[in-house]
Amino acid sequence: MTASNAIPIDMHHTSWTAKDGAPPVIIAIAQTSDGWLWLASPSGIFRFDGVTFERFRPNGVQLMSSNVWGMRLLTSGSLWFGYAGGGSSVWKDGHLRNFGLEEGMSTATVYDFAEDGADRVWAATSQGLRVFDGKRWHEPAQHYHAPEGSCTLLQDKDRSVWAQCESGAFRLPPQGQAFVQMPGPVGMGRLVQGPDMTVWSVGGPKGEIVALNNVGAKGPKHAWPQPRVSGGTMLFDRDAEHLWITRADGLIRAGTDGSNEVFGVVHGLSGAIPNSILQDKEGNIWVGTENGLDRFRRNALSGVALPQIYGDSPALSAGENGALWVGKKLLAQPTKEAFASIPPESGEDTVTVLWKEAPDSLWIGAGESLFHQRGLVQEQIALPKEVRSPRIHAIVRDAEGALWIAVSRAGTYRLRDGVWEAGGGFPELRQKVLWMHADRDGRMWFACRGNKVLMLNRGKLQQYGADEGLQVGTPVQISGNGNDILVSGENGLFHFNGQKFTSILGVGDESMLGVSGMLEFNGALWLNGTAGITSIDMDELRHAQRDPGYRIQFRRLDHKDGMRGTATQYEPLPSAVAGSDGVLWFSTTAGVFWLNPSKVIKNLLPPPVYVRGITTEHAAFPFVAGTPARLPPHPGRIQIDYTALGLTMPERMRFSYQLEGVDSGWQDAGTSRTATYTDLGPGEYRFKVRAANNDGVWNDEAAVMPFYVIPAFYQTLWFRILMAMLIIAILWAIYNLRMAQVARQIRARIEERLMERERIARELHDTLLQGIQAMILRVHAATAHVPPHDPVREKIDSALEGADTMLLEGRERVHDLRAHDHFGVGVAASIKLSGAALAKENGVQFEFVESAQQRGIMPFVGHELYRIANEALTNAFLHAQATQVKVDVMHERKALILVVRDNGRGLPAEVMRSGQLAGHWGLPGMRERANKLGATLVLESEPGKGTLLRLSIPAIMAYKPSPSRFGWIFRRTT
Repeated sequence: MTASNAIPIDMHHTSWTAKDGAPPVIIAIAQTSDGWLWLASPSGIFRFDGVTFERFRPNGVQLMSSNVWGMRLLTSGSLWFGYAGGGSSVWKDGHLRNFGLEEGMSTATVYDFAEDGADRVWAATSQGLRVFDGKRWHEPAQHYHAPEGSCTLLQDKDRSVWAQCESGAFRLPPQGQAFVQMPGPVGMGRLVQGPDMTVWSVGGPKGEIVALNNVGAKGPKHAWPQPRVSGGTMLFDRDAEHLWITRADGLIRAGTDGSNEVFGVVHGLSGAIPNSILQDKEGNIWVGTENGLDRFRRNALSGVALPQIYGDSPALSAGENGALWVGKKLLAQPTKEAFASIPPESGEDTVTVLWKEAPDSLWIGAGESLFHQRGLVQEQIALPKEVRSPRIHAIVRDAEGALWIAVSRAGTYRLRDGVWEAGGGFPELRQKVLWMHADRDGRMWFACRGNKVLMLNRGKLQQYGADEGLQVGTPVQISGNGNDILVSGENGLFHFNGQKFTSILGVGDESMLGVSGMLEFNGALWLNGTAGITSIDMDELRHAQRDPGYRIQFRRLDHKDGMRGTATQYEPLPSAVAGSDGVLWFSTTAGVFWLNPSKVIKNLLPPPVYVRGITTEHAAFPFVAGTPARLPPHPGRIQIDYTALGLTMPERMRFSYQLEGVDSGWQDAGTSRTATYTDLGPGEYRFKVRAANNDGVWNDEAAVMPFYVIPAFYQTLWFRILMAMLIIAILWAIYNLRMAQVARQIRARIEERLMERERIARELHDTLLQGIQAMILRVHAATAHVPPHDPVREKIDSALEGADTMLLEGRERVHDLRAHDHFGVGVAASIKLSGAALAKENGVQFEFVESAQQRGIMPFVGHELYRIANEALTNAFLHAQATQVKVDVMHERKALILVVRDNGRGLPAEVMRSGQLAGHWGLPGMRERANKLGATLVLESEPGKGTLLRLSIPAIMAYKPSPSRFGWIFRRTT
C-alpha cells in the first residue's frame, strides 16, 4: 500500500476471527433497525451483538442454503439474502420467507438487491436482473431495457436504482419504466453514493473509482476520492470528511485535507482482502475480510509516542493560545506532526520539571540547571554550590515570595533575597520531597516518602501520617485549598478536611491508584493514574468529602479509548496539564495523549436490550415473543442470558435486571450478560433487563421475558386441596375422638354420681324408710290399748300423722333419686305428660311437638332434661300467667334441642340482669344441670312478650351410640 503522508489509521481497532466465533469470508454487512449487526458469508448468516456471534436460525421456516452470496437491507426494513445456488429469502418483522423456482427465481447466483421509487424490489443475479411484484419474481419486461449479465445494485437517496454490470453502468429513475445507460466503466464493480449525491463506481477491469453522475462536460473534475484506484468498495464517513477505500492489501482512510491513513495485515487487520464495509448507527466502521470482522471506532484520546531520554515521559506545561511546552520546545500548534519534529534531548539538558508561574513566566528545571523564561528571554538561576548533580523535580513560590525547589537526593531549598537556604530552615525538609504545593491560604504542602505529608504554616511545620488517617503510601500529588486538600499516591486518593484524612473511593470500591496528575477543569476533577484517566464531577467529589462512605460515580478513559502506557509515577511531574485552549494533556510511559472535554463525542443512543433465553440443568428454552417458556418442575439452577446492542464499546455496557416476585428491586449486574436463580417454585415469572451504553445512557424500555415453572403433581392446586381436605378430615376425626373421650369422661362422672344416688336411695329405702314404717306399725299397735278419748292417744295419733307425712316425703325423695330409671314411657313423653297435667290444672292451652326422627337418649341425660323441662313448665304455668305454652323436642344430628316458650308476662328486668329471683333457685339449678351436660342454655324474655328457653345438648353427649357416620368412634370410646 503506497500513499503520500501515509500513517496508520488513528482509530481504536478490534478484530474478531474464527477463534472468536466470527465467520470467514464476510461478503456483506448490514445493521437492522433493532441494532443487530448481520454478517453474510458462504458459511451462512450470522448476527453479532458486539460480544457474541450467533448463527441465524429463525423459528419455523429455515434458510434455503448456508451458501449466501448476497445480502442487502432495503429502506422498507426488509433484509434480503441471495444464494450461490439460486433463490432468495427475506426477513422482515420477525418472519422469514423463501423464494425458489416455484416463486420465479432461477438457479443463478444472486448477488445483490435494491428497491426503487415504486417499491419494486430488484435482484441482481449471474443471469441478469429479476423484479419482485410482492408475491413472485419475474424477468423484467422488455420495456425496462434491463442490463444483462452480472451486476451490483444501489438505491440512492432519490430512490433511483443504479446497476454496475458487465455491460456498463445503468440507472432506473424513481418512477421510471426503463434503465438508462450512464457514462461509466464496463465490468462488475461496487456502487456508493457520496455526501454530495454523487454516485461512484468502484472497481471495473482497471479498478478505477469513477463518478457516474454530477459530472458535466463543463463541470470541474472531482478531486475526491483520492486515490482513484481500488480493488474493492468504498464508504463515505458520516462526518463528510473521510473516505474509506478497500483494496486487496488493506484499507485507506482518505481525508478532505489530502491525508491518507492506511491499515493492513501488518497493523492488525484480520485479513488481507476486505470484502465489505459499513458504518453503524453509532458511527463505528465495520470491515469484513476473508478471515473475520474488524471494527474501527473513534478514540476519546489522541496520542503520540516520543523517544525518552530521562524518566517516563516529557515535562509538559501550557503556553499561550493553545501552545504547549514539551521540555524546552514550545509547540505553537501541538499536532502529531509537531511532536514528531521535536529533536531528541540529551541527558545533560533533559527537562525534569516545568512550572508555569504566570502567563509570561515559566520556570524550567533541566539537567543541573534552573532557568526562568519570560517571553523570549531566558535567564539561568545559579543553584546552591553544595548541591552535586542536582535534578530538580518540583518548583513553587510561597506566600512570602520565596522560591522553593525540590532536588533529588538533596531535599528542598528556598531562595529568598538571592540566598539559598537548605530545607527553608527546617531540618525535616532536607529529606527528599516528591511534590510541593502552595495553597491560597499561604500554607506550603510537601509530599514525602513513607506515607508522610508536611504542612508549613506561618513558620510552623506540622507532619501528617497514619495517625491522621493517611494511607497513601508514597504521596505523589497534592492540590486544593482550605479544608479541601487532596493527596494522591500509590495507594489511592485521600481528602483532608483540616483534621483527618479519608479515602475517596469510586463505585465498586475503585481506589484511584497511582494518580500523578490531578487538575480541576470545567466543573470536573481529572486524574491521571495507573488505571487510566478518570473524570469526576465536582458535585460527586463534594458528596464524598461530606460522606466518607459514599462511592463516587466516575468516567474512566483507558486503552479502550486510545490510551497507551500508564501514568508516570516519578519526575517529570505533574502528568496532567490543562492547555490555554481547553485541551487537556496527559503524559504516560508510552507518550503524550490529549483530549478536548468540550468536543468529546458521547454515545447518546440507548442500546436495545434482548433476552436470549433460559438454560436449565437439562434443557434450553430460547426466547419466543408472545410465548412464555414452560420450565419443568424443580428446574434447579437456571441461567437467563440477555444482551444489548451497543456496538461501540460493549465491554463497558452495564446491565440491571429484576425477576418479579423474587427480586425486591433492580439488581446491578455490572457487565455480566447472565442472571442466575435457583430453587424457583412453580408459578408465573417475568424477567426484566435494561442496559446502559458505554457512556452511561440507559435504555428505560426494559426487555421482558415471561416464563412459567410447571408445578410437580404435589405442587398443584388440586393436590393441595386434596391434602387440605385430608388434613381437615384427620383433624375432624381427632376432634371427634377428643369429643368422644370428653363425653365418655363426663358420662363416667355422671354415671358414678347416679350410681351413688341409687345406692343412697336403696340405703334410705331399706333402712330408714323401712325402719320408720316398722316403727309406725308398732306405734299403731300400741295405740290400740289406749282409750279412744285419752289425751295421750290424741297426741300419739297426731305424731303418727306427721310420721306418715314424713314417710311419704321420704319416699318421694327416694323416688327422685331413682327417677332417671323410671320414665317408662320415655323422656319426651314424660315431659308431655307433666305439661298436660299442669295445663289441665291451670286451664292453660298446651302444645307439645317432637321431631319425627327420634334417637335414643342417654338415661342420665334424660333425667337432667326432664328436670330442666319440668322447672321451665312449672314457671310457665304457675308464675308467667300465660295462656299458651309450647314445648319442642328436636332430635337433630348435632344436638338434642329443647325449646319451652310461653306468651306470659315475661321475667322482670332485674331477674334477667342477675340471672335469678332473690331467694329462688330454679334458674340457677337449670344452669347447673346444663353445665353438667356440656349443654348451652339460652333464656330470652321481654316484659309482656313471654319467655323462651332453649337448651342445646351436644349429640355426642345426648344420644345413645348408634351406627351413624362416626358411630365407630362412639363405640370404641364408650
